[in-house]
Amino acid sequence: MYKLALILLLFPSIVRAEETFLSPLKKNQGIVLNLTKGDSYEILILTEGLAFQYIVTEVGKDYIVVEDVEHIKEIRIPVYRIKNITKVKVLK
Repeated sequence: MYKLALILLLFPSIVRAEETFLSPLKKNQGIVLNLTKGDSYEILILTEGLAFQYIVTEVGKDYIVVEDVEHIKEIRIPVYRIKNITKVKVLK
């Protein structure tokens, strides 16, 4: 019992999940990827029914991997190259 209490004190992230910059991105999610002038990426997360270019295949702690919808090209993007992540919703 004391070992469990010590682990929880030393590693509080085990108890509560921390929100990170990449948290909005999920595996198998459709996105649009825009390359900006400064060689960084803007990511648009789309709701269902909208056309997307890429599918998120992996979300790491400091990177994401996306694949185009034709399954031809895979891109690994480090977090420092992502300018922003925007969710786009369709108004009814």
